[in-house]
Amino acid sequence: MAAQGFLLLASYLLVLLVLARPLGMCLARMVNDIPLPGLAGVERVLWRVAGIRAEEMGWLQYLLAILLFNALGGLALFALLMLQGVLPFNPQHLPGLSWDLALNTAISFVSNTNWQAYAGESTMSYLSQMVGLTVQNFLSAATGIAVVFALTRAFARQKMSTLGNAWVDLTRITLWLLLPLSLLVALFFIQQGVPQNLQAYQPFTTLEGVHQLLPMGPVASQEAIKLLGTNGGGFFNANSAHPFENPTALTNLVQMLAIFLIPAALCFAFGEVVSDRRQGRAILWAMTLIFILCVAVVMWAETRGNPHLLTLGADSSLNMEGKEITEPQAEDLGPADRWILSACNNVVKDVTENLDKFELGIALSKIYDFIWDEFCDWYIELSKYAIYHADENPKSANAALWTLKKVLGDALKLLHPYMPFVTEEIYSKLVPEEESLMMSSWPVYEEKWNDAENENILNHYKEIVRGVRNVRSEMNVPNSRKATIYVVCEDEKLAKGLAVLKESAMMMASAGDFIVQADKSGIADDAVSVVVPDATVYVPLEELIDFEQEKERLTKEETRLNKEIARSNGMLNNEKFVSKAPAAKVQEEREKLEKYEQMLAQVKGASCWITEKINVRGYYEKAAKGRGYRILEGT
Repeated sequence: MAAQGFLLLASYLLVLLVLARPLGMCLARMVNDIPLPGLAGVERVLWRVAGIRAEEMGWLQYLLAILLFNALGGLALFALLMLQGVLPFNPQHLPGLSWDLALNTAISFVSNTNWQAYAGESTMSYLSQMVGLTVQNFLSAATGIAVVFALTRAFARQKMSTLGNAWVDLTRITLWLLLPLSLLVALFFIQQGVPQNLQAYQPFTTLEGVHQLLPMGPVASQEAIKLLGTNGGGFFNANSAHPFENPTALTNLVQMLAIFLIPAALCFAFGEVVSDRRQGRAILWAMTLIFILCVAVVMWAETRGNPHLLTLGADSSLNMEGKEITEPQAEDLGPADRWILSACNNVVKDVTENLDKFELGIALSKIYDFIWDEFCDWYIELSKYAIYHADENPKSANAALWTLKKVLGDALKLLHPYMPFVTEEIYSKLVPEEESLMMSSWPVYEEKWNDAENENILNHYKEIVRGVRNVRSEMNVPNSRKATIYVVCEDEKLAKGLAVLKESAMMMASAGDFIVQADKSGIADDAVSVVVPDATVYVPLEELIDFEQEKERLTKEETRLNKEIARSNGMLNNEKFVSKAPAAKVQEEREKLEKYEQMLAQVKGASCWITEKINVRGYYEKAAKGRGYRILEGT
């Protein structure tokens, strides 16, 4: 494993140096104030149009130009983020950022220090991402490279008092270096499947029937310059760990090359400018050795295993392979563990019977449904809380890890007749202590794993989570907005079992709290309800909706629909249009008008309802202060 790792590292460094060498020669021409071939005439026009005097600056002038440039960029970005709620290219109608978050983000991108404290897909509009963050990624990277240019000139011109022209350097770096490289990298990302569009978020339904939104946006363009500028912030919250930002092994390689390409090229450029290539190579080799040492430390740590998991009984040479987890005591198994073991036990019984009858298609369908619907979609998510909080409850974490390994092992055995080679490879990594999956024993039905009680609890739990997710999706509630979930259940055993799953439910349903009680006391009358067998789920409406923000959104939507209706009426009332336009076009316009009128009626109804809620809430707030206000009739 180590040999393969170092071979991969050596290959990466070889490709990097091959690409960095010619790029370093181009950068050396820029440092020496020599236009790139064919661009001298273009630059003269640019300087004239922009009012740039291509005269070299002293250190103070250069410094002030850099500071002024970035200060203006920071202020522009700050204003854009504050006002994004009223600006275009915001299909999700995301509000403007608070002043502190906008200021923090602006400073982060100007200084290229990765202070971001937001989730991009739920906070930033497309305009903010493109015109704000992406542009600033260009400018902050150009600023850093320009400072390196000035430093290089200082070493090369020991008897001169000028360091070049900051405006010329920034323009050349942006137009002739960052922009072409970003374009090439972005086109490659698009070819590999990275999104690049301005579409609204796309609704979809998961395998368990939950409605969710799939984020879209101009991802590839921002990702390209983000990496070339060595900026840590990405389009999505997960940065380059997100499958939309880094979907393939090739994109991962290109991303690593993009991060190191310009720094490596600057080393070659330094050697050329100071007329001593050995100095540039010395800097490059020093950086390379530091990189190799750091990678070696990371490889060593990865091959030692996770220390938190090792304390739970894992004996591993790799973080995600060959876990030796001790079988837990019966009392250490949680409701979710008992449920998936019971479900797996039933699948083993059913599939074995189907195979004995040569019902291969029915057996495969049951295996597929179990792995995707039960194991992947539910149990893996349920087990995360216990694993992530191993320090607090190591026995629970061990039980979850053991259950994951056992269920996955049995699932691989059931799949082996259909996928012998793939399952054999996975099983050899999962259970290295066994010689072969082919030689292992077939899973058998065990009565001790049957647990109807916990199956009932988890079935109710899934219905609750699905119901809450559907409500949030239908009401377009962002994941960042947490709401309290009340479960009213008179069945004492069921209520107790659901209460044990509180932490997992809060995570999977984006809840601020998960309360199980026997009656509806303390629950607001206007709470949204979800009926499930033997229980009713309530979510306070005020925790789901920001009434003021929703009112503003509905007002904007009403204005837009009124404009569309006026436009359609104008066309349909125009005799020339009705008489000369194709009949299909006229009919299409009539259908549009009818649709807009229906939508307007719905928006007005929702707006009246929101207004009523705002008025009622205002009454109670004022009454609480003892000012003697009385509620108006009809509100």
